[in-house]
Amino acid sequence: MKLKLITGKGGVGKSAVTASLATALAELKYKVGIIELGEARMADFFKSSLPTYAGHAVNPYISLFNLESPACFEEYASLHLPKRALALLKNRWVNHFIDAAPGLNEILLLGKIYSLSNENCFDFLLIDAPATGHTISLCDAPRIAMKALKHGPLRTMVEKVWDLFHDSKKTSFLLVTQLEHFIVHETVELHQHLTKKLELSFDNVIINGKMNGENIPTEEIPKESPKEAALIVGCLKTYQEKIKRQQTLFSELKKTFPKTIPQLFWGEHLIEECDLRLKLTKDLKPWVLQNYSKKSA
Repeated sequence: MKLKLITGKGGVGKSAVTASLATALAELKYKVGIIELGEARMADFFKSSLPTYAGHAVNPYISLFNLESPACFEEYASLHLPKRALALLKNRWVNHFIDAAPGLNEILLLGKIYSLSNENCFDFLLIDAPATGHTISLCDAPRIAMKALKHGPLRTMVEKVWDLFHDSKKTSFLLVTQLEHFIVHETVELHQHLTKKLELSFDNVIINGKMNGENIPTEEIPKESPKEAALIVGCLKTYQEKIKRQQTLFSELKKTFPKTIPQLFWGEHLIEECDLRLKLTKDLKPWVLQNYSKKSA
């Protein structure tokens, strides 16, 4: 089982990339579980019902899960608390307790992820992780918890989560980025934090939303153009400038990430999330074949 934590700056398309990666892996006959933490978005990409805590299959190879800390707390308590104490779970203060206890929300979510990884139902578990700051809190929670917890079942669970997340043969993270200055800068910083401070294994960075310049002329546009063509000329100049900026940022990104970087292109205006997933899957497939085909595994 491989656990992939997919993260990046908010708005870069992490969920779309997660859904597309799952689809590409499923086409290789891998069993894939997608784990959402909080907001449910995967249903739109697969045209399925909303994912639940228990999970459901959207096809023979892909299952969706949506984890929220109250449900994780109930499951944990049912395994470790006396039956009479379970009545407390019906108390409306439980959610307030989870939110108030530092790091408990993250530990409960990670504990359930560990449990799913142990069920041997999947070849890959893809975590559609939150944006940068929340991902750092999530991944740092075991270290903080182990300092606070000296013994007991929760300490044991945290140790197991720590071991899973620091097993480079099982767990690594993928960064989704876009070729915009501030996004690239944050991507590099997040990579440094996760690898150097939290000592997590890094897989690769994935560029989402790259402009395809194949059909855009590269020659300089004459300064004097017919007035009738002003709108077209203006759009063309904008495209040329953005493509140049993206090329410069791509070169900068390669200094930190020298491996082959998968690039997902913006093409047609895709309104449906399901269509976007299938489009991005085509872009991802060569990289997935190179790195995850059963022949190369």
